[in-house]
This record gives sequence, C-alpha cells and structure tokens, in this order.
Amino acid sequence: MKEFRDEYADENFATCENVAVCMRLAFKKTGIRFVVIIDEYNLLVLDANTSQKLLDRYLRFLSEMFKSASSSPCLALAYLTGILPMIKEKAQSKLNNFEESTMIDPRDLADCIGFTDEEVSKLCKEYGINYDECKIETA
Repeated sequence: MKEFRDEYADENFATCENVAVCMRLAFKKTGIRFVVIIDEYNLLVLDANTSQKLLDRYLRFLSEMFKSASSSPCLALAYLTGILPMIKEKAQSKLNNFEESTMIDPRDLADCIGFTDEEVSKLCKEYGINYDECKIETA
C-alpha cells in the first residue's frame, strides 16, 4: 500500500490497507483502469517452504485483487503467468473468472507463448536429444 500512499498524497490513502480499496480510490481519482501483471503467480503454492500463513495472505490478496466488487471495475486487464493451471472449477475459487491460454492450447496467443520448431530443434541439438521424440502434436 506504500506505493499508493506515495503516489497519491491524499488522506483517503493514508489508512488504505487493502489493495482492492486502494485501486478503487485511485480509479475514482484518475479514471484510469489498472493493468495487473503477476509473473509466476503460483510460485508460493509450489514452494514447500511457504508457510500456511503466508499462503493464506497471498490467496486473500488474489481474492481482493480479482474477486472483489471494489476492484473489478478498476481492472482493464490482468495477465498472470505460471506453471500450474488456474483452478476454476469451484464457483467460489479465488481465480474462477479467467480465460486460460496454455502452451498446449495457446488460443490467440500462439505467436506469443511456447517454443518455435526452430527453437526446439536448436535445443535438441545442443543437448543431444532426438527432435522427433520431443514434438507434441497439437490439433
């Protein structure tokens, strides 16, 4: 929240302790919606040393950021990367309102994610691996 307080010298931000509330206040003040980028969003889930307390705080943060009625109108776009698929089967999941693109099913992002055949071929040569055994056929 320090970044919000530093950016907006306003008494409303002095006591702001919730990302969603700070985003709403900033949006109300500027009219500019947020673009949120989180690289490796699931890093804490994968790290065996992450305490349950920290994981709970992080999941609460994600919920505030993406599921809150306060923050939803303030978001133009969210882009999250990670190795685990989004868990969105449950209606009350922390992240159930996303469109998911993967390396196997990249949808409109095919030109932006994954590896080209040339990159895979080069890596196979570099590591002495049979290129044909590495190929994944997609529909």
